[in-house]
Amino acid sequence: MNKAAVLAELSVTEFLDRSGFESEKSGSARRYWVCPQCGPSNTTKASGKFWARDDFGNCNACKFSGDLFAIAGAVLDLDPQKDFPAILSACAAIAGVDDNYDLATALKKLEARQWRRQQKERKARVLRERAERGAPEVWKMLKERSTKGQEYLASRGIMPQHAGRECRYGTHSVCLPLWRDSKIVSVVGRSFTVAPSPAPTG
Repeated sequence: MNKAAVLAELSVTEFLDRSGFESEKSGSARRYWVCPQCGPSNTTKASGKFWARDDFGNCNACKFSGDLFAIAGAVLDLDPQKDFPAILSACAAIAGVDDNYDLATALKKLEARQWRRQQKERKARVLRERAERGAPEVWKMLKERSTKGQEYLASRGIMPQHAGRECRYGTHSVCLPLWRDSKIVSVVGRSFTVAPSPAPTG
């Protein structure tokens, strides 16, 4: 059984999905509520702690990471070093790969998958760089004072003077800048609900 053939027909996310792991899309990857290595989270803050793309996965909690076979080993409770033939066989069965699989086809599929991933990563990098360049202009457009925004901060137990070195406001949000090398590279905001104005009386 050839590793390339299995990798061509079965991605990490496909293996996890077929193994019953629930997830949600997160950019070009997927986030899972259960890590194959350390299991479910004990806190809601760590929900989606394990992320995976087609060829790799990583847990933000226990730091477990690896390719398809390492992750399959964790799910199947098998050692990738000692039990690799069993892991490979299990993955092949899920992928529908047998000894007659055409290796040339596998290599072409792997090459195409790698090219698509590189294109996605390049596009994401371009968009991120563009957003970082535009962050200072977004920051300048925000209001420096907002009655509703300050009321929202107070309702969360945060007085405006304790909200950080800078805090600005959108129409329905409280915003803070993210800095890198003394430059604003992003603006993050927390939306708040604006109560409707009371109807006129009389």
